[in-house]
Amino acid sequence: MWTKTSSNIVIHAFLNAEYPKAKNTTKAALDASLKLETFPNILTEPDFKSPEENAHRQRALMSIRRWMWYEFPADCEWFRVEKFEFTKENESNIKTPWPALTPDQPTIDLKNIILFTHNKKDFTVIEGNHRVTRWRDSGCP
Repeated sequence: MWTKTSSNIVIHAFLNAEYPKAKNTTKAALDASLKLETFPNILTEPDFKSPEENAHRQRALMSIRRWMWYEFPADCEWFRVEKFEFTKENESNIKTPWPALTPDQPTIDLKNIILFTHNKKDFTVIEGNHRVTRWRDSGCP
């Protein structure tokens, strides 16, 4: 099921995926952009109705992913996939920019995966590509 959503929610999902992986300088830049001292729960308990919080999250994402974000068309529509069954039948429709990886963990966290599509059928993974590749190469459990 596909539910239309806002870019603010997509930005939040992206940051939730990126923030734990950030190191040193990148983490400091994210912390400064997010204004964690003023908004300590900006990622854990987001207020999507707050223009100020949304602006801080957008600024943080742009500090690390501006190059990619501006590649999306201005009229891009965003959807939240409530349920997407990753199966052997549809795995060939998922394009990842990384070569196959050997699964190195017993379970694969497929939360906050961000897919790009023009037709809701063929997907490019733009966030979570390593996890999706591990899932795909582990036999799609």
